[in-house]
Amino acid sequence: MRDWSQLPNDLLVTIFSRLELPDLVYLGAVCTSWHFSYLTVRQFRLCSPNQSPYLVYSSSDPNETRLQLYRKAILSSDPSSSTNKDCTVLLKHWPWEHLSFARVGVDTKWTWLHASDRCVHYHDIFHSDCDQLFYAIRSNGEIHTIDLNNTQSSPVVKVILGAFPRFNPYTKYILRAPWGDLLQVWRHYGSPPSESDDDIPESDDEEQQSNGHVVAEEEGDGEVHPVRRRDKLTVHKVDVAKQKVTEIKDLQDHALFIGFNHTFMVHAPEFPNLRPNCVYISDDNIENIYCYPFRGRQFSCLDLADGTLTDLPFPDSLLHWPPPVWFRPHLT
Repeated sequence: MRDWSQLPNDLLVTIFSRLELPDLVYLGAVCTSWHFSYLTVRQFRLCSPNQSPYLVYSSSDPNETRLQLYRKAILSSDPSSSTNKDCTVLLKHWPWEHLSFARVGVDTKWTWLHASDRCVHYHDIFHSDCDQLFYAIRSNGEIHTIDLNNTQSSPVVKVILGAFPRFNPYTKYILRAPWGDLLQVWRHYGSPPSESDDDIPESDDEEQQSNGHVVAEEEGDGEVHPVRRRDKLTVHKVDVAKQKVTEIKDLQDHALFIGFNHTFMVHAPEFPNLRPNCVYISDDNIENIYCYPFRGRQFSCLDLADGTLTDLPFPDSLLHWPPPVWFRPHLT
């Protein structure tokens, strides 16, 4: 019999620092010596930053106070929280999607962002480490940069991409791709799940996207049958210099995650359970989530190459509140 508890601490630390967090926690509970190596990894922040995406979702357990993590095979936005005193927090508020901000160690209260009358109807935001600016996209496709760095002056908001020339009903997300491109994601919501229409066939017909969640379709028998509408989603590269956006279908082997949280990408080949050039989608349809809090939630994967949209096999829950979010865990 080999005594695995006697493995050298430096060897265990090397192994533990390459693990994903759930596996690290499990191994840290094996025995006293392994727990010491686990604590060393945490103390010196040696945990691998390359953690796979997880989904935080209400548990199938009837205990209403419990949440569960689901990983694809089973899947984790960067929470972007920090103890750094230079940290700036930017919040989006419903129903008109205004922003407010507070700078840790500087501000004693939240301040509304009202640099202009256009500082409203923001759909998504991210912070760029390259230029230390926030990037925000509005419902009309307009992109703003928000400079909150100067604590002695008011925020500076600049329009770097003009609004679309005609109305675009899509929900919009924004992010900086790992290879440097500024990207927009457009999403048109499909039908919400319900208990009464589980057997309704699904449709991807563009002409059926304009009115209602469940539309009618006449078949060969002359009768009209209800058809469930699926989500429509496209990814676009933003060219600020030329003031245009172009649809793309190649994410350079990355997987994109969108939902209620910060939009982000991971390099799919590093995670065998993820598919490259795909978009992993969690339910963030405000209207349906708030109006129907006890209906099921949709989780799906869109393959940009062939346009196929498949459901993700996450277990259903007895609870559908709070809404599900993607995140990448860390122990720092």
